[in-house]
Amino acid sequence: MELSHLSAIIEGEIPLFLIGLEPENSTENITNNRLENIIIKEILKNDIYNVFRGTDFSRLTYVINHGVEGENPTDAFWAIPFSIDKALEYGGYPKMLLCYDFEQCQRSYERIKNTDENAVQISKLKNTYKSFLYSKDNKEIWFSMFGDNDERNYNRIGTPYEMSYGYYIPKNQKKALKYIVAIASGKDWINQLMLEFSKYDVKIQSQI
Repeated sequence: MELSHLSAIIEGEIPLFLIGLEPENSTENITNNRLENIIIKEILKNDIYNVFRGTDFSRLTYVINHGVEGENPTDAFWAIPFSIDKALEYGGYPKMLLCYDFEQCQRSYERIKNTDENAVQISKLKNTYKSFLYSKDNKEIWFSMFGDNDERNYNRIGTPYEMSYGYYIPKNQKKALKYIVAIASGKDWINQLMLEFSKYDVKIQSQI
């Protein structure tokens, strides 16, 4: 697999990288493990102290403008820390790998004992988080930044899945976004990505 020539800064602040998979070596033949090694070693330079999210390339404009995909900047999202393998499973080609500064990300949930002593803190948390659930024995409350009107994700609130992959960025979302890695398959897709990038203020830094 050959890497694209593009390493750039988009809109003056966001490092952008493009990986092009040659047609004969593309989606079916390139394993995520090989792709992971290339991204970590050649692009991130072993900087994996991040939270990684894979998503569809169609969200590029919104991500550039807001740093995150959610309509609300503090919307929670699914991601994985210190590893890109699971993030690469999401989204067809072309796709994006979003790399966020781990220190600026927070877990999407908080748990607290449902006691009288915690009444004031519970009241504050109800105003901070977007949903909450009581444990079956009513002894604990699970607060989440995933909203109870979020039909796609509601069933995962308070589950081991949220414990593993739930994050949100409380402020400075664009600053938290350290890199965008775009991955395309075939020359036609690569050309389409380059055309999309031409809409923005993209300054070429170097060739990979």
